[in-house]
Amino acid sequence: MSWSTDLCGGCSDCGICCPACCCPCFVVGSNAKMLEENIYYPPMAGTGGPCCIHGSLGGLIQGVAIYILGPLAALVHFGSCYAYQYRTAIRERYGIPGGGVGDCCTHYWCGPCAICQEHIHLRDNIMRPPIQAIPMHGYPTPANPPPLAMVPPKVANI
Repeated sequence: MSWSTDLCGGCSDCGICCPACCCPCFVVGSNAKMLEENIYYPPMAGTGGPCCIHGSLGGLIQGVAIYILGPLAALVHFGSCYAYQYRTAIRERYGIPGGGVGDCCTHYWCGPCAICQEHIHLRDNIMRPPIQAIPMHGYPTPANPPPLAMVPPKVANI
């Protein structure tokens, strides 16, 4: 299996791209919730623990490090060091090839694009309804297979 979209594919959806560029902590939090609960959450619905941690690491601590250590401290992306773990979890859940070093580098060099790609992949896989066989009349037999019914996807009520 591979990602639902390429790394820059999230740029075509402004509803995901803009929050990932301006407030990435919300999208990281939304991705974490989707991973945990297997329910779709919009990009800006990711408040809570992972959002606060990513925002603190990527904003507050990063800013203090730059202030104290100078501009070279900007080379260390603390938020990326935290967010890449969700990319690894998504890859492992959906059988996408890759490794932790690649995930970390992707978040370091292309953080907003990686967050968008992860969100789209989770959205596409959660919103795709599974097909379940439901026997309508008695027990199914090879000559009389059961009809297939679509099960609606789970969407979070916000």
